[in-house]
Amino acid sequence: MKATSALFCLLAPLAAGTAFAAEAPDCTAPCADRMHAHAHFAERFNQADTNHDGKLSLAEAQAGMPRLAKMFEQIDVKKQGYLTQDDIKAFMASHRPQARHGDRGARFDERFKQADTDHDGKLTLAEAQAGMPRLAKIFAQIDAKKQGYLTQDDIKAFMASHHRGPRGADQSQPR
Repeated sequence: MKATSALFCLLAPLAAGTAFAAEAPDCTAPCADRMHAHAHFAERFNQADTNHDGKLSLAEAQAGMPRLAKMFEQIDVKKQGYLTQDDIKAFMASHRPQARHGDRGARFDERFKQADTDHDGKLTLAEAQAGMPRLAKIFAQIDAKKQGYLTQDDIKAFMASHHRGPRGADQSQPR
């Protein structure tokens, strides 16, 4: 998973319809000029493609784009022995956090159930502190009605009203 996260950081702009600005981009700052980033990726890809066939072999990737080479087998799902720019885009589209967002809801439901030790469908502050400590830090904000407990609907409504999408989309909110 760590390698996939590193590769996502490396190739994220490409999956978003742009391209990565360099092989080791600053993933904390958005690319100001996406067209330039796309052109830069294409240039790097073409430089690594030493025989100019529009495909990167493992040897070409190792020589010209070593971080990409580390994930070569995972990206080459058709086992062709080479990667195209489209192969890389498809891989990134299937591995970007938004593609896994559906899993997040199921994981949240499971964590909520585990934290709800008395199984009443509500989390008290003590349950949140024990089972969902990050949630406990903002418990009072979510419990706007001062009920002393949170339901899944309370949490989801709070998250929807305070964030512009999945985690990572709105970096202005503390985590």
